[in-house]
Amino acid sequence: MSISKKPRADSKLKTLPPPRQADIFARLALPAKEGGGYLRTQAWLLDEGIEVSLGELSEFYSWHCLEQQMSRNERTVERLLKRFKQMKPPASSAEVQAVGQAFFSALALEQQNPRVWALTQQLGLKREQLDLARQKFEFDAARECLKRLPELKAISAKPSLSPEEKARAIQQILFPKPQ
Repeated sequence: MSISKKPRADSKLKTLPPPRQADIFARLALPAKEGGGYLRTQAWLLDEGIEVSLGELSEFYSWHCLEQQMSRNERTVERLLKRFKQMKPPASSAEVQAVGQAFFSALALEQQNPRVWALTQQLGLKREQLDLARQKFEFDAARECLKRLPELKAISAKPSLSPEEKARAIQQILFPKPQ
């Protein structure tokens, strides 16, 4: 399945049926001594009644490689999503995130794309930093609660306050707003 936009109508090679495109791509990928390569493929296509320039062949080859890669990526993502939907219990968001991180890291390595690799690694590091900051915040909040337990118990015991008012009063004690 093609993920990219529809080829232009005047694109000779991209508008051919997929099996024909596969034949052309396969011939381009063959060594010249086996009838492949750009010059021999150009001559073969001319014999078939299709006149194209070497530039058009080069552009088609790159486009076809990208189409194949996107199709493989799409199938992989569909398989992963199907696997996650079948999990009992369902996958947590952290598990989905970890698999996504691994997938895009592997994709960047496969495509030898250092920019995408760096971005996936930066995102992973930022996520870890946020997790550590959240853990520190939770620990500090729990420690503060223990320090101020008598005050918190006193607020909690006031029958005149609603649960929301109690929560707000405790919040003000634990997290005072700077003046």
